Amino acid sequence: MRWCDRNGVYYILGVAKNQVLLKNAQPWTFPAQWHCQRGDMENRIKEQQLYLFADRTSCQDFLTNQFRLLLSSAAYILVETLRREGLSNTKMKKAQAHTIRNKLLKVAAVIQVSTRRIVFHLASGYPYKELFAKLLCRLTRRSNPTLGFT
Repeated sequence: MRWCDRNGVYYILGVAKNQVLLKNAQPWTFPAQWHCQRGDMENRIKEQQLYLFADRTSCQDFLTNQFRLLLSSAAYILVETLRREGLSNTKMKKAQAHTIRNKLLKVAAVIQVSTRRIVFHLASGYPYKELFAKLLCRLTRRSNPTLGFT
């Protein structure tokens, strides 16, 4: 450390915090809120690349790769809207895209479409049926869904 001081080399040591250190380090530190936002942003980018396949641009044609990225971005917007609007105040409010995709979207169901309604027939043993129903209620702004679990 003395050599670094004599030669103008700046360094950082892992030492316990104290008031003098915090005061002297103030010009070089970022607010903790800023770092959290940056980390969260990086997590969202990684989530889109890994779980919504934004990194699959293996075609030789530029437009094809751009279209794949567009589809991945649309999927991310869908999942983020589901998380923000439909899953708030639930145990999956902070779930990652692959968890939402695997537990709520990739579900076997029989869908009946008539002129008056759309009915999802999910298996009675489906472990997330109450959460699925709550999600549909929130997205359709209905208070009482009529879901058929058979």
